[in-house]
Amino acid sequence: MHANMAAESVHKITLSPPKPVSPFIRTARWGLLFTGMLYGAIRLKYLQVREVGRQKKNKAILARRKAEYDQWMEYQAEQSMKQLLRESGMEE
Repeated sequence: MHANMAAESVHKITLSPPKPVSPFIRTARWGLLFTGMLYGAIRLKYLQVREVGRQKKNKAILARRKAEYDQWMEYQAEQSMKQLLRESGMEE
Protein backbone atom coordinates (compact mmCIF):
# COMPACT_ATOMS: atom_id res chain seq x y z
CA MET A 1 0.00 0.00 0.00
CA HIS A 2 2.79 2.46 0.92
CA ALA A 3 4.77 1.70 -2.23
CA ASN A 4 1.70 2.34 -4.31
CA MET A 5 1.11 5.66 -2.56
CA ALA A 6 4.68 6.77 -3.22
CA ALA A 7 4.31 5.97 -6.88
CA GLU A 8 1.14 8.03 -7.06
CA SER A 9 2.56 10.97 -5.11
CA VAL A 10 1.95 14.44 -6.48
CA HIS A 11 5.46 15.58 -5.53
CA LYS A 12 7.90 13.92 -7.85
CA ILE A 13 11.58 14.59 -7.51
CA THR A 14 13.66 14.01 -10.56
CA LEU A 15 17.40 14.21 -10.15
CA SER A 16 19.79 14.83 -12.95
CA PRO A 17 22.43 12.17 -13.52
CA PRO A 18 25.63 12.72 -11.51
CA LYS A 19 28.35 14.71 -13.19
CA PRO A 20 31.68 13.01 -13.78
CA VAL A 21 34.41 13.96 -11.30
CA SER A 22 37.59 15.18 -12.93
CA PRO A 23 40.68 12.98 -12.55
CA PHE A 24 42.52 15.87 -10.88
CA ILE A 25 39.91 16.15 -8.13
CA ARG A 26 39.77 12.38 -7.71
CA THR A 27 43.57 12.20 -7.38
CA ALA A 28 43.61 15.14 -4.98
CA ARG A 29 41.01 13.46 -2.75
CA TRP A 30 42.99 10.22 -2.54
CA GLY A 31 46.23 12.09 -2.03
CA LEU A 32 44.77 14.14 0.82
CA LEU A 33 43.28 11.01 2.37
CA PHE A 34 46.64 9.23 2.44
CA THR A 35 48.43 12.38 3.59
CA GLY A 36 46.00 12.64 6.49
CA MET A 37 46.51 9.00 7.39
CA LEU A 38 50.29 9.42 7.30
CA TYR A 39 50.10 12.57 9.41
CA GLY A 40 47.87 10.78 11.93
CA ALA A 41 50.29 7.86 12.23
CA ILE A 42 53.29 10.16 12.73
CA ARG A 43 51.41 12.30 15.24
CA LEU A 44 50.27 9.21 17.16
CA LYS A 45 53.86 7.97 17.52
CA TYR A 46 55.00 11.41 18.69
CA LEU A 47 52.22 11.64 21.27
CA GLN A 48 52.84 8.10 22.51
CA VAL A 49 56.49 8.90 23.23
CA ARG A 50 55.45 12.10 24.96
CA GLU A 51 52.86 10.26 27.05
CA VAL A 52 55.42 7.69 28.22
CA GLY A 53 57.56 10.54 29.55
CA ARG A 54 54.57 12.04 31.33
CA GLN A 55 53.67 8.71 32.89
CA LYS A 56 57.21 8.29 34.23
CA LYS A 57 57.05 11.75 35.82
CA ASN A 58 53.62 11.02 37.27
CA LYS A 59 54.81 7.72 38.75
CA ALA A 60 57.75 9.48 40.40
CA ILE A 61 55.46 12.18 41.81
CA LEU A 62 52.98 9.60 43.10
CA ALA A 63 55.76 7.57 44.73
CA ARG A 64 57.08 10.69 46.47
CA ARG A 65 53.59 11.67 47.63
CA LYS A 66 52.94 8.16 48.93
CA ALA A 67 56.20 8.21 50.90
CA GLU A 68 55.32 11.60 52.38
CA TYR A 69 51.81 10.40 53.22
CA ASP A 70 53.10 7.23 54.86
CA GLN A 71 55.56 9.28 56.89
CA TRP A 72 52.80 11.68 57.92
CA MET A 73 50.48 8.79 58.90
CA GLU A 74 53.26 7.25 60.98
CA TYR A 75 53.80 10.57 62.75
CA GLN A 76 50.05 10.95 63.36
CA ALA A 77 49.82 7.43 64.80
CA GLU A 78 52.73 8.17 67.11
CA GLN A 79 51.14 11.43 68.28
CA SER A 80 47.82 9.67 68.80
CA MET A 81 49.48 7.00 70.95
CA LYS A 82 51.22 9.66 73.05
CA GLN A 83 47.93 11.48 73.55
CA LEU A 84 46.16 8.28 74.57
CA LEU A 85 48.93 7.50 77.07
CA ARG A 86 48.65 11.02 78.52
CA GLU A 87 44.89 10.81 78.81
CA SER A 88 44.99 7.39 80.44
CA GLY A 89 47.66 8.47 82.91
CA MET A 90 50.16 5.86 81.75
CA GLU A 91 52.60 8.35 80.30
CA GLU A 92 56.18 7.16 80.22
